[in-house]
Amino acid sequence: MINYKSEQYLVSFVMGALISLASLLTPFSAHALALADIELHSALNQPLHATIPLSATKDELGLLEVGLASKKTFQRTGIQRHKILDSLIIELIKNDQSSHIKITSKRLIQEPMLEFVLSINSGNGRMLRSYSVFLSPQ
Repeated sequence: MINYKSEQYLVSFVMGALISLASLLTPFSAHALALADIELHSALNQPLHATIPLSATKDELGLLEVGLASKKTFQRTGIQRHKILDSLIIELIKNDQSSHIKITSKRLIQEPMLEFVLSINSGNGRMLRSYSVFLSPQ
């Protein structure tokens, strides 16, 4: 025999389970911004050409600002901010099919290892992501 309190407990349990299940199936728009690994399209002793695919909602893409992190951020992360990083051009390329960050340089990259930190500002906050690339000779 089920009494009133047992029935309330059962209803609460089932409702809680349904809400938990619904939250797992609902996409989280606040976490939609994601950056992939860097794709290198150049070699040592060439100007840098790399892309970073990203996924973001249309609203996020409209608000995104991308650039090198501040000197203080580089210090906090322990990554040295070499002078060659001043020659980087960082652009956000927005397409209907896919969007990406395009990174090029004005100068030839003569160091085989390049490390940098990107700062990505959106309407929901700021994301920092460090990248290391190994430039092999042709």
